[in-house]
Amino acid sequence: MSELLDEEIKSIELRKIPKSIYMDVASYIRRMNHREDSVVGKLRDREKELMGILATRLLRLRVEKASEGGVDEALLTPEERYVLETSTMRGQRLDRIMDAIVRGHTAVLSSINASSTSRYTLVRVLKPLSAVVGVDLKRYGPFKPEDVALIPAENAKLMVKQGSAVELWIEQPI
Repeated sequence: MSELLDEEIKSIELRKIPKSIYMDVASYIRRMNHREDSVVGKLRDREKELMGILATRLLRLRVEKASEGGVDEALLTPEERYVLETSTMRGQRLDRIMDAIVRGHTAVLSSINASSTSRYTLVRVLKPLSAVVGVDLKRYGPFKPEDVALIPAENAKLMVKQGSAVELWIEQPI
């Protein structure tokens, strides 16, 4: 792993790496998840920590390089493509909004406004909470710890920021 990271650091271009590298590292770390208080156990824990650090540094570096554009998609791992997909979508959305502005397409902007204010987020509640009125003017709650709720994204952000809830991630298969 350290050799892959060193080679990637030294290269301006993305280097070819095994497509399964992040899965391989995660599997290796998972296999070593037996906690021991012995010297060997502590060495194993440190090795897991270092493997995680190296893999995440490699991922960040490669995503940064790929974000600059002009990269051969065949060199990306599935995880890297997943991360970069959002930046591609951001560019497309920006173009769509700019086009609507310069063409005077208020209906497009109204649609975007409506969809951004009607987004919902799934959260798991951590602390007891009284009922709240969402930005959509509907009532949510009261909540007790471990409740799961689908609430307006703006309200969810506030609950997460206050430490009252955590966002749950549910995605469709890629």
